[in-house]
Amino acid sequence: MSLETITPDLVRLSVRNRRIAPEYLARHATWALEPDSYDTFRREWAGVAALLALPDGPKRRLLMGRAAPAQPADWTPAAPPARDADTVVARALAAPNWFLLCGPPGTGKTRKVLAELARQLREGDKQVLLSAYTNRAVDEICEQLVHWGLPFIRLGSRLSTEERYRPYLLDARLADCRTRQDVRVVLGGCSIYVGTVSSLVGKPELFQFKRFDVLVVDEASQILETPMVQLLSRVPKWILIGDHKQLPAVVTQDADACRVAAPVADLLRDELGLTNLKNSYFERLFRLAEQHWPWAHGTLATQYRLHETLTELVNGPFYDGVLTCGDARQTATLYRRHWPAPADELSRRLLAERRFFVPARRAPEDVSAKESRQEARLAARLAGEVAVGYGADFRPADTVGIIASFRNQVALIRTELAAVAERLNLPTLNEITVDTVERYQGSQRDVIIVSFCCHFEHQLETLVSLDESGRVDRKLNVALTRAKEQLILLGNEEILCGDSRYAAVIGQMQPAE
Repeated sequence: MSLETITPDLVRLSVRNRRIAPEYLARHATWALEPDSYDTFRREWAGVAALLALPDGPKRRLLMGRAAPAQPADWTPAAPPARDADTVVARALAAPNWFLLCGPPGTGKTRKVLAELARQLREGDKQVLLSAYTNRAVDEICEQLVHWGLPFIRLGSRLSTEERYRPYLLDARLADCRTRQDVRVVLGGCSIYVGTVSSLVGKPELFQFKRFDVLVVDEASQILETPMVQLLSRVPKWILIGDHKQLPAVVTQDADACRVAAPVADLLRDELGLTNLKNSYFERLFRLAEQHWPWAHGTLATQYRLHETLTELVNGPFYDGVLTCGDARQTATLYRRHWPAPADELSRRLLAERRFFVPARRAPEDVSAKESRQEARLAARLAGEVAVGYGADFRPADTVGIIASFRNQVALIRTELAAVAERLNLPTLNEITVDTVERYQGSQRDVIIVSFCCHFEHQLETLVSLDESGRVDRKLNVALTRAKEQLILLGNEEILCGDSRYAAVIGQMQPAE
């Protein structure tokens, strides 16, 4: 089921099973809502079945990474790595079988690469599937297609689609069809289809009406093996875009359940590069390509989001120093002379420093280990000062955002933010996004405030999300790369410095004495 509306007085749900009799629903006054794992379970097994149904031939070997992708006709071993958007697009289009693109934060993988791929593929009379893991990312793809005037059909439900893209939904496009031939005309007349991976694998009938030449998947590093393989088995060529150094695929099983069984661990590692079941298909194939097939992968190196002083926090530790800044804004001096005069040292740092760390401690009033009243008050105060400083230019959706490690802390910050908004007579302050790092991936703000809310050493385990190498903390990477102009971190440095990656970042942030 899908959640349509939630208010203090009303919860409206859209039920998947349309055959439920209204009389049955009216018979009960109260209901318990529980997670439904049926769809996920069914899709996972469908993915396995799709793979097993393929004959043991070239396609199956390509899908599993057991066979090298064919080289483009113009490929030479002397070719430099694909690091810029133009080279990436050219190599992706020239790839006979597949191409993988790693797009670090702010490199424009959707606006500069995916949209250009769609435009050139359509000009080449190709039938194209564009996909992503989340509906938000699919809506961003739709935004680019509308911007470039590319006609498309959006697959998915009305509730999960932004209102401005609902006229592009398949149901809306087929509303006037009266015969099967009418349907064929509509489907055949459009060369670009867009939807989440879940929506696409849930519509096998689409592939009976339509043959697609190329599949392009954004957020591919968040998609596990089975749903990805199920979709890839239906197209002759695919281009995957992701970043395995940001948040990984969502897996509910514990670490032990995700380990490859010992009797076959060596075989699967050597034959397929499969080392952990929680890793995405993208990550496994990208690592194989890095080792063996340089013509089949690229990494965008020019980013247009982070100021150069913020780029330093992640460039060396997480991206091997390849990132460069592509806009003059990213090297400019912080200019805030029109802001109110600072009342104390914290306000002075807010005016003068691109990045800084504010130490905090647990207070007796903190009932839960997942709350920090001090950090919540600091975050709300700083957000208020940013809003006042921006003045008429303040935009809740663009200017400032707050990331917290726990939902308890999110709620506490919102409470403190409401108090600051009332004191400043600035109701729009309540509209800024306060959320966990998982929900912030893909977003950006001028100023980001991060409340780590980590009081005990054991809490570090929930904060840290290491990649296979143990070098990259993917949650920390996302938290540090949401800000364009300024980054402020709040937390207990004694606890956080128990992790080497946090210690390195805090050391660079130059905390106050």
